[in-house]
Amino acid sequence: MNRIIMMLLILCNSALLYAQTYTLKAKDYDGKTQYFVFKENNSSDEIWGIKTEYSGMVYSADMWFNSFPGRTGTYKVEFSVVLEPDGDPEYEVKAGSRRIKKGRYPYSGDSRNCEGGSTKKCVLNLGEHKINKGEKIKVCGTSVYYCQDKDGKWHGAFTRWYELKFTKDNSKLEKNGTSNLE
Repeated sequence: MNRIIMMLLILCNSALLYAQTYTLKAKDYDGKTQYFVFKENNSSDEIWGIKTEYSGMVYSADMWFNSFPGRTGTYKVEFSVVLEPDGDPEYEVKAGSRRIKKGRYPYSGDSRNCEGGSTKKCVLNLGEHKINKGEKIKVCGTSVYYCQDKDGKWHGAFTRWYELKFTKDNSKLEKNGTSNLE
């Protein structure tokens, strides 16, 4: 009987040593400002982004999740986005009041291309960050208009995204020699 209990304890503890992943999909948001809208359904990913208006007007918008579902700990954060050829919109991801990362999307090609080109999905590695259980997670974005066609119509790129992934690697030990389990 003691062997069975011991084996169960070993199995339970070893399961905690592997990576735990929490995925927040844009479509499951808890709140948003008016300029974040549904953009497209691409390969089963609902992509959300800044409202498209070809006025050259720059918009900013936010989407959020009220409560991070995972345990408090250090997580690798990955941001799944859609890149465009004609612009590099700004983005910012926050956990509570702390900035996880602020930056600009890269172009979908080697450089800005106002003549066309294709969009592409990309996963941006935002690094490792401490995330607290229950913390509000927020995605902020903008639109940019760098290109104008021969008819004077502006076009550009918009913050578009579909997923935030948080992976906690419990096989690593913290620097002080204790487990990453909290």
